[in-house]
Amino acid sequence: MYCTYATPRGHALVAARIWAPPEQLDDPERRNTLGIPDDVEFQTKPQLAKDIVADMVADQTLPGWFAGDEVYGRSRELRDYIEAQSAGYVLRAGCDFRVEMTPGTRERVDALVTTHLTGRKQRKRWEIRSVPGSKGARAYAWAWLGTASRNHHVLIRKHLVSGEMAYHYCYVPPGRPVTLTTLVRVACLRWPIEETLCATRRSVVFPTQLGGTRKEVPGSEWLTRRRKVEGDKSMPGNQRSCPGAWGGALGDPRDMAKAGLLEA
Repeated sequence: MYCTYATPRGHALVAARIWAPPEQLDDPERRNTLGIPDDVEFQTKPQLAKDIVADMVADQTLPGWFAGDEVYGRSRELRDYIEAQSAGYVLRAGCDFRVEMTPGTRERVDALVTTHLTGRKQRKRWEIRSVPGSKGARAYAWAWLGTASRNHHVLIRKHLVSGEMAYHYCYVPPGRPVTLTTLVRVACLRWPIEETLCATRRSVVFPTQLGGTRKEVPGSEWLTRRRKVEGDKSMPGNQRSCPGAWGGALGDPRDMAKAGLLEA
């Protein structure tokens, strides 16, 4: 998994950890083939992300905000650790993620649209924001809701055509002003990590269908060739970050995993 530091002027990889599934670590022959040291023990992806954040704290390079995929958003341990460092986050959450909207009452985030954002008055809470993407700017409807905790919010994105929803769990450190625009910009910090990995030059061994030779090529070219071999068209391509926000984007994009970039 990787961490990218993103600013309005650009972004770059600042940390990486290799995640290995338990079945690989339990297989000595596989360990030897992959070159995994004997002292490496299994860690979940959120635990690896926590190690990266801890390194940033030690190096005094901690960003003000973190963004990440659902695998990180559902980790209470990681969220608590980031909060303890007085940093904010906007992390993706699954539709079954539960939040305490009123003391003692927990609700699924996908139910919040019906209970809090439906109706003539509630519809006014949706705001349109333009979000950069691989095919140019795209507009979405966004809404945010406060929770029983003064510093936690739920950010919801709705596709204007399909109505598809995406949910984010947010933490804003005490004393830091925040607006809907700020949270939207932080949510967009997940995208530079894909662009950074695609632009990174890597030395790879092409599959036999491509000649089986070692050659350094741009990551985007390598992914294109890999997709031609395996028929994988799921990679969304280069996506640009929203301006005006900076922070760390935690992620091991599933698209990169599909392309086999880690083992390469």
